[in-house]
Amino acid sequence: MTCLWVTGSTSWSYFCCPSADCEKIKLVGPSRCSGRVEVFHGDSWGTVCDDHWSITNAEVVCRELNCGTVIEAKRGTLPPHFGEATNLNGVKTHCVGNESSISKCTLQDTTETCIDATVVCTNSKPIRLVNGTNRCSGRVEVYHQGQWGTICDDRWGMQEATVTCREMNCGNAVAVKYKAFFGSGQDQVWLDDIECTGHEKSIADCPHRGFGEHDCDHSEDAGVVCSEWVRLLNGTDSCSGRVEVHHDGHWGKVCNNNWGNKEATVVCKELNCGAPKKIQESFGDSGLRGFISRCSGNVSSIGQCGFQEHTGNCQGVSLSCSGKTQGPLPVHQFELNVSLEVLVLSQLSLSLSARFVSLWLFCFTSYCFVIFLLVILQRLKGVLISDCTDSTFVFFCSFKSVLSSFWVFMLFVCF
Repeated sequence: MTCLWVTGSTSWSYFCCPSADCEKIKLVGPSRCSGRVEVFHGDSWGTVCDDHWSITNAEVVCRELNCGTVIEAKRGTLPPHFGEATNLNGVKTHCVGNESSISKCTLQDTTETCIDATVVCTNSKPIRLVNGTNRCSGRVEVYHQGQWGTICDDRWGMQEATVTCREMNCGNAVAVKYKAFFGSGQDQVWLDDIECTGHEKSIADCPHRGFGEHDCDHSEDAGVVCSEWVRLLNGTDSCSGRVEVHHDGHWGKVCNNNWGNKEATVVCKELNCGAPKKIQESFGDSGLRGFISRCSGNVSSIGQCGFQEHTGNCQGVSLSCSGKTQGPLPVHQFELNVSLEVLVLSQLSLSLSARFVSLWLFCFTSYCFVIFLLVILQRLKGVLISDCTDSTFVFFCSFKSVLSSFWVFMLFVCF
């Protein structure tokens, strides 16, 4: 079996091939087992059109990619989180159903209008956002073993939110929500202690305890708020990149025609990224359709501004914002930070106490040693050493002076 990363027209896909034939097919979507169907036909990649697309065709695809059986194969409508193929030729397919690979089916190039065919196989782990204010906010739920379940908010943060927003085709992560902010879910809590790097394709691909393994209830359901209308791509951080907007169900780039500080300020604020930087840099361009945007009045989102498709030359806009605006910490995160600070202070106090005890013991021992030497010197001569003019006592006088000075020094340091 061969497993590899491949790039589609707008995103990356990961899939495992039980044979060399399946290197000629990929699903572009939220997981390796769900998405738009693309095939390598002739000498290039093409998108499979939904003409004659059926469960039979989809079964061949799921079986070939080792993704189980078909949950659904849609025609005519494209799920919003699957994206849309761009700059790809259309390919019509017809399968009998017993083929080992989609490449063994009848494939035909077409120049007609092509709506992308999609498939969801049983081995995929789709997610959804529930009870939010729009399609890109809400309680995060994942589909597993035929049932939707929630995610516990333990270790839930911006990296996990970034993966979730990207998986939902919802732009950038704006905020994370804890303690069932969007209401409590029902039935299963599927995931707990998720730790993403931020680059995973699916939330189910992030390290976690295991499906159904958790120590929380629905009062800790995790939520997320994504930027519904805008995203920044190819930047150096989450607050910089090439500006793309979601309009009429599709993502497109923003042309620099009429783009100004007002539009930049709206986008930075919408992404919770502060204000636009004075010096801007370029983060490349894309082949997406271009839109001209103009904001007027008091708007809080770029989606409230007017959009007009631009048919001429379009230089894409890049944007750098000053950075994330720090909001109030969630209660449990604040408690965790306070606990950590108390722990650090306690350890520091113990460390200082240990150092003081060690220094005091050293001083006490030195003090006792000095007294002992003075007593020995006095015993040896029988009397207190008071006459330092006699050559016999010069050495003892000098030594006594040194010891006395050391004694005074120890008393000063310790007390």
